[in-house]
Amino acid sequence: MVQPDPHGLQRIDLEFLLKMHKIVNVVIGIAKADTLTAGEISAVKAAISADIQRHDIELYTPEADFDTNMEIDTQTATDGQTSSVFSVFSSTKRVKVDGNLMLGREYPWGSITITNEKISDFTKLRNMLVCSHMLDLIDRTNLLYEQFRTDELLKLGLTNTTSLMNEFKIKDDKLQEQLKAIEDMSQKLICKVENDAAAQYEDAYKLYEDNQRDLLARLTKEKEKMQAYEVLTKAPMRVARTG
Repeated sequence: MVQPDPHGLQRIDLEFLLKMHKIVNVVIGIAKADTLTAGEISAVKAAISADIQRHDIELYTPEADFDTNMEIDTQTATDGQTSSVFSVFSSTKRVKVDGNLMLGREYPWGSITITNEKISDFTKLRNMLVCSHMLDLIDRTNLLYEQFRTDELLKLGLTNTTSLMNEFKIKDDKLQEQLKAIEDMSQKLICKVENDAAAQYEDAYKLYEDNQRDLLARLTKEKEKMQAYEVLTKAPMRVARTG
C-alpha cells in the first residue's frame, strides 16, 4: 500500500520496490481512495506508473485475455504496468446503501462502500488475487523463487546443485555427530544424577532407621516404667501394728 501522493511514489516506497520486485509478485494499492476524486485517482495512478517505468520496476501484470470475465479498465489497455495499481480503501463498519448493509464509510455529505467502482478497485483486486489469477500468481511466485535461488547460489560460487547437496550432506553429518555427543553427555549426566540420588536416598534411609530404632527403644523404656507404676498403685497397702 502506498500513500495517495500526486507526485508519485515516495522514496521509501521506491527503495523497497527496487529491492523486492525481482523476488516477489508486486501489486500496488493506493490507500485512502475515498479521500480522492476520480480525476485525482487517475492522476496518482499516472504518476506512480511513470515512476515505475522510470526505475524499471517489474510489477505483476495480468494478461487482458487471461480471464474474459475480468474487467480491464482503459488504463490497463494502454499501459500494462497500470493494471497492477489499484485504488482501494478499507472499513470495518457497515453503512446502509439502497436498503442494504455494506462495508463502507459514512460522511456528513453521504455514504460510500468499498465496492464502489467509481473510486475503488477493491472488487477487481479481490477477483484477481483469489479468483481469476490466483494460480498464475502462484506459478510466477515459484519462478521468482527459483530465479532468486539460482542467483544466490551463483553468488556463493556454486554452479550446480550437486556440490550444494554435498556441502549440505557434510554439514548434516557434522550436525548429527554433535547431536550424538550431546545425547551421550545427557545420558551420562542422567546416570550421575540417578547414582547420586540413590546414594543420598540410602544415607537418608539409614538415618531414618536409626532414628526409628532409637525412638522405639525410648517408647519401650517408657512403657516399662508405666507398667511398673501401675503395679505399685494396685498393690494393697500394709499398716504396721503397734504392741
